[in-house]
Amino acid sequence: MKNIDWKQLEKNSESKEIGFEQFCFQIAYKKYASLGRFDSWYNTPGSEFYLTLEKDSNELNLKAGNVIGWQAKFWLNNKAEENSPLDSKHRNELIDGFNKTLQYKTNLKKWIICTPGKFSNTAPHKCVDHLETDIKNIKTDIQIDYWHKDIFLAFALEDNGFYSTLFNHYFSTKFIGFDYIKNCSEKRLERLKDKFDVDLYVENEIDKHLSYITDAEKVRKKIRLILGNAKRLIKRQYPFEKDEKIQYKYLDSDYAKNVQFLINARCKLVEDVDAVLDNCSNLSIVSGLLQKNRQDTYNIITTLNQQIKSNTYISEPPKNDQDYYYENNLHESYLRFINELTGFVFGVDENDKNNIKYFLQLYSQRYVHVFGSAGYGKTNLSCAVCKKYLDNKIPALLVLGSNIKDHSSPQDQIIASIDLKNEYSFKELLFALNELGRAKEQKVPIIIDGLNESVPTAKIWKDPLADIIYDMKSFDNLLLITTLRESYVQQVFGKTSFFEVENHYKIEGFSNYNINDAVTKYFTKYNISTKGQYNQNLFKNPLLLKMFCVANQGSSNAIINQSSIYKSIDNYISNLVLKIADGDPVNKSNIIQSIESISKELWDNNARTIFYPDKYISLIKGNNGPFVGSIAHSMMDEGMFFIRNITDDNEVIQFTYDMVGGFCIAKYYLLKNKDESEIKNFMQSDEFKKLIPSDDYHPLAEDILKAILYLIPNRCGSKPLYKIVSNLPPTVYVANIDVLSQYINDRTELIEFFASLSFDDSDISMLCEKIYIEVIEQNDFNNAAVLYFCYFNWSNYQRDIYWNERIRTNVWKILQLLKHITKESYLSNLTEIERHNHLVFCSLLFSSTDNEIRNLATKTAVIIAQLNPYQILEILKKSINLTDIYILERIVAVLCGVVLRVKDRNFTNECCEYLQNEFLPNTITNHIVILDYIRTIFEFGKFYFEYPYPVEVLFRNKNEVWSQDVEYEKNTLVERQYFDMGVDIFNYDFVKYQIKSIIRDTNNSLNYIDIFSKLHYRIRLHGYTKEQYKDVQQKQTEEQRYRRDDDMDSRENYLFKYLWTSYYEFIGHLTLNNLIKKENQSLFRFEDIMIDPTFPQLPSKIQLVNDCFLPSYNENVQDWVNSDKSDYFDNIYCTTLIDEGDEEWILLNAHSTQKDDNKYYNQIIISVNSLMFSSIEALREIEDEGFWLHPNNGEFYNIYSGELPWRENTKEEDNDEEVRIIKLSKDYSFQSWSRMRTKLCEGFPFLDRDIALFLKLQFNPIDLSYYFEKEKVTRFIWARGSHFYFIKKSYLHKYLSKNDLQIVHHKYVTKYGELGVPDNERTLNPSYKNIKVNKRLKI
Repeated sequence: MKNIDWKQLEKNSESKEIGFEQFCFQIAYKKYASLGRFDSWYNTPGSEFYLTLEKDSNELNLKAGNVIGWQAKFWLNNKAEENSPLDSKHRNELIDGFNKTLQYKTNLKKWIICTPGKFSNTAPHKCVDHLETDIKNIKTDIQIDYWHKDIFLAFALEDNGFYSTLFNHYFSTKFIGFDYIKNCSEKRLERLKDKFDVDLYVENEIDKHLSYITDAEKVRKKIRLILGNAKRLIKRQYPFEKDEKIQYKYLDSDYAKNVQFLINARCKLVEDVDAVLDNCSNLSIVSGLLQKNRQDTYNIITTLNQQIKSNTYISEPPKNDQDYYYENNLHESYLRFINELTGFVFGVDENDKNNIKYFLQLYSQRYVHVFGSAGYGKTNLSCAVCKKYLDNKIPALLVLGSNIKDHSSPQDQIIASIDLKNEYSFKELLFALNELGRAKEQKVPIIIDGLNESVPTAKIWKDPLADIIYDMKSFDNLLLITTLRESYVQQVFGKTSFFEVENHYKIEGFSNYNINDAVTKYFTKYNISTKGQYNQNLFKNPLLLKMFCVANQGSSNAIINQSSIYKSIDNYISNLVLKIADGDPVNKSNIIQSIESISKELWDNNARTIFYPDKYISLIKGNNGPFVGSIAHSMMDEGMFFIRNITDDNEVIQFTYDMVGGFCIAKYYLLKNKDESEIKNFMQSDEFKKLIPSDDYHPLAEDILKAILYLIPNRCGSKPLYKIVSNLPPTVYVANIDVLSQYINDRTELIEFFASLSFDDSDISMLCEKIYIEVIEQNDFNNAAVLYFCYFNWSNYQRDIYWNERIRTNVWKILQLLKHITKESYLSNLTEIERHNHLVFCSLLFSSTDNEIRNLATKTAVIIAQLNPYQILEILKKSINLTDIYILERIVAVLCGVVLRVKDRNFTNECCEYLQNEFLPNTITNHIVILDYIRTIFEFGKFYFEYPYPVEVLFRNKNEVWSQDVEYEKNTLVERQYFDMGVDIFNYDFVKYQIKSIIRDTNNSLNYIDIFSKLHYRIRLHGYTKEQYKDVQQKQTEEQRYRRDDDMDSRENYLFKYLWTSYYEFIGHLTLNNLIKKENQSLFRFEDIMIDPTFPQLPSKIQLVNDCFLPSYNENVQDWVNSDKSDYFDNIYCTTLIDEGDEEWILLNAHSTQKDDNKYYNQIIISVNSLMFSSIEALREIEDEGFWLHPNNGEFYNIYSGELPWRENTKEEDNDEEVRIIKLSKDYSFQSWSRMRTKLCEGFPFLDRDIALFLKLQFNPIDLSYYFEKEKVTRFIWARGSHFYFIKKSYLHKYLSKNDLQIVHHKYVTKYGELGVPDNERTLNPSYKNIKVNKRLKI
């Protein structure tokens, strides 16, 4: 054991004080960690570290809850090291530290002062007695102990092994510090510089995970963010705040008590975790709180789940009782709250990675194992992690698996490789690194890169790696990172799959997270520029990206697709052959023959590997002499051609990348010297069947076949596969659609060919998967039309299961894609064909049950289609026979939106003619929304372009027969006494809002049984049955139960898809036959419409008014409330506007809300409306009598923005007052009518219809402005919390003077001084004030 040498500790430490503190902490932790929890982090108040006891200690004479504090002072007496000074200065420093300690830890019972030497207590000074007297005068019951060299040596006698390691670290002459470890690791980074491109590395998801595993503070910050969301949920939705003793009529009382217990337990957990993070850095305490909460609530949760599953949580009502519905709703709200709050803490399922438990589990990991195939970036990851930590002054030890070269212990070889042999044991190395990590408050990574590269085999790691992991568990500040080719998992871990290895990660090349950065870096370094859009995901494999860049260095306007990738591989292999041949034509010939031999061997034996070394060397031509320097060695040494691997304990050789192997087999063997007829014969032979999924399937079949498809056009006059052989199994064409589509000029032929194929369910599933990946993952829309027109041949069930389920389970990705493709910068770079493909893809999303996706896809399609309106008309023409009405409805919606947006005579007339003469006569659906869109198009054409449509064409199928489901009536309906609460597939809300409305609006001519029976029959006609959809419906229900997002209303299930379709068709039938009342009988507009197909868009945000109207910092709030100030916005009643020249504009409408951000806050709301009136005398009389002006606004929740101003869609109330007052602007409030309506249509003011028509203005939904020809006449300006609506003064003057009208600005101001404060706590009187002002404006 090393002796204690304080001078050596000074040399070994960056700071002698910190070094001594860490030394003392290690001893304290060793002795007392079992008694409680330590608080130790940088700049701990008062003492250096603390122990809070969690159990009684007879040895220390302390109780649970008592605190011990350690004060470490490196006061070294250079003349006599056995003593430490304690003069008045040092004593005062200690007393000051003790006072601070008590402020932080009031329950301090023992204080231990640590110094290098002993204090002297000799007369006459009696320094120790004076110190203890002073301390006990501050706290009488404090125990004081002293630790110094003699005490440390005495402790060492208790555990020689631990203290030997401790002393060796702090007092060794060969100290392991940051600089030492940095020097060791940088030597290895230098060796790997050819494999590791420092300037090309991009971080991936594993880097992000590692940062949470190693950095406690980052985890704490993340937990605080999640806690913030949880606390906001509790504040907003805590369900028992008003009455915790509520009595229930139907809910089981025990169930209610258990629910309340669980909710309170979860809320208390959030509160406790928050308190711990505020007062302690130890994340293990937070983990303990979560574990205890789980234990305390386990039985309650089990009981609740049993009650819910058995439906015993609530009793059935004896009649239709609203209390039952209310309490059942309470039950649902309780469950939602519990699930959402639990989700923040524990996660909703094992895939949830945004909860406190997940990040604590990440941080608790002591080791991770990274698996990946050759060329996927394992070494790059190892080097990047090491370099990143070293650059941030954090130690990181990089060990290369290739340095392990014999049968001796890998631990010993690691020690020797860093020049510590005979100085440190491996465990002492771990201890030293752990201490470096403790000083940095970070885990130090020990990275062993390439376990499979060790000699003689990777088996050498099997037992030693387990020992290393075992030893690592003793240290809190270390992280072991290993990398390994996944095929070696059996040798190293004794597992059949890496999935069985604890804490495994799979590196799969670049992802959506980092591929853009990677491609940008590589293309910049290799000076490559591209032409047009391309699929970046072709480069997910880092090795393939490097191959492409090497083969295309310096290329400008490079075209990137499957064809160019294969061309790059072809070029790369050719260049590699030349490089290895080194100018020798004989060598070149031998290398090509070797590739042919290896390719034939792999094909004939249905293999991807060849035994190494004997078989491999035997296949290499011209391989004479020693192995090193031979062709066989050169082909391996290059690193991108062949690699060593392991399979079934045998060393083998395989192609570096399957794509390269498949290409070589196709080019150098299967298609060598073959013409078109020979290729056709081969593809119809039994040998070709090895490329079709079967028992004899070649392991490289997919890559071989794709390479064949690439090579065929070059050998067969540019003919694609299906023109040479068209009778292969559909699976072959489907699996390779991405390659097939690269080599055709006429995509119509490809679409027609695929549409002609007879698919089974597996083919349908594969095609949907392929198109999904191409579009969503690879941003390639070329083949969307293939899927769309194959779609026609499938049933609604097949579409739902194989396509819509993919959409439903990938909502976030699709929403992000839709938002991306509507950006002007993206759309402007698309060709006409590319825009058409995007439109078709949007049409595929129209069948989704996720309304957020469906609505955004509709809006996206409108934006794209207005660039070339005829494209959406062509899609509608080809979709006329589509049986999925969900799609058909939205295609017609897009057509309507585009017609109303572009306002083009020729396009409008062509649409009207097609709808009148082709679409309506050849479709039978009476879907009310479809009919409304069509009638809107007709009316628009009639108003603007005098299109003379016959209204009777809309009624072409009014006599449709609606059959009833007799069996359903008999088995489900007739015995029911009441239906208000819902029945079977018709839930409470649908019955309440839709069915009851039908009964009411048909004057009770229909009853519940009639409606349920007819709708049920129609749902079955659309292909929906409960039996068929049972499994997917159950899955959907389970997923929705645990969702935490705010968009649950947008998630429908498949039942509701067909229920709503049938409902709309039934409403259409009733409307056409005049059997149902509507607000406006002259229209087909119904209140259950979900979207405005013209999708009004807010213009760019502008902050017009920057003034703050709230009370200033020193202003008296009561004076502010009482003030009569009302001149807000007076300066912009008539003004000029930025970017609009010198012309004056008149304010028509304004609204502004300003409030503090505090819980109890001040708020001011200012509203301005401009009003027209005819009699100024009558107006004065009204004002003199104190009346307030109440203009009639009309209701504008069922009008489309594209119908402004031409369509009259509101009814104005009769005005009996002497003075007719008209609001110059109205309010578009489409979205506010129902929570089911799309959130994509914002509310906004618009110009009174009479004014707009008089001035011959047209409305533009894209910027919410009215135009006279191309001149902007109105302007809407908005920012967060405010909006302003203006009209050009000259145009308003024209209208007012012509109609002899006056204008007044009508202002309403409300000020709140204590908004949110309970009545009994308010200090202001009054706490709010309303101000009303009318101001006439002369124009």
